[in-house]
Amino acid sequence: MLSSRLSSRPTCSPSPLCAQQGIGPEIAESVKEIFNTAKVPIKWEEVSVAPILVDGVSTIPADAISSIKKNTIALKGPLATPSASPPSSFAPSS
Repeated sequence: MLSSRLSSRPTCSPSPLCAQQGIGPEIAESVKEIFNTAKVPIKWEEVSVAPILVDGVSTIPADAISSIKKNTIALKGPLATPSASPPSSFAPSS
């Protein structure tokens, strides 16, 4: 069983957890609960990937990029909520 193999391993290095807007924080909390219940030896390092402006360009904060590069893994929620266009009409045209 995966959880028994993982629970015997030492805690790994921090893994960035990038929960943002929308359902991201809810999903992140659920994933943390699942990993905890399964006794997965992971330490979460919560970082923000909310876009910032640098020289007029929208980018991910340098500390988030650094954390992901350092740890080589990350769990992220949605970076942005897609904007919905108006619903199309299914009414037949005359």
